[in-house]
Amino acid sequence: MYLLCLDDSGSVDDPTQEYFVLGGICVPENTVFWITSQLDKLAREIEPDNPGLVEFHASEIFSGRREPWSNFRAKEQRIRIILKVLDVLKETYKDTTAFA
Repeated sequence: MYLLCLDDSGSVDDPTQEYFVLGGICVPENTVFWITSQLDKLAREIEPDNPGLVEFHASEIFSGRREPWSNFRAKEQRIRIILKVLDVLKETYKDTTAFA
C-alpha cells in the first residue's frame, strides 16, 4: 500500500499571486517509519531540548523569521537544512516519488 500526501502553495483565486503549486509525495507505507526516524534525527540536531516543536516547512526555514529558524542567521545555514530534508527523500527506495 502507498500513502499519498498533497500540499499546495499559493491561491488560484488570488490575482495578486503569480504562481500556484500543488506538490506531493507518494510513499510505500513500509518506508514511512524510516523517513520519520530520519526527520526526527534532524529535528534533534536543530532543537535538542524539544525536537517535537520542529516542523520542516521550506518557506519558514528559508525566511528565518520564526524560531527555531531565526536561530540560524545565515541564509546558507537554512538552505543546508532544506537540502538535508530533501536528502532524506533522495535516500529512500526508488518507489518513493515526489512530484509537483
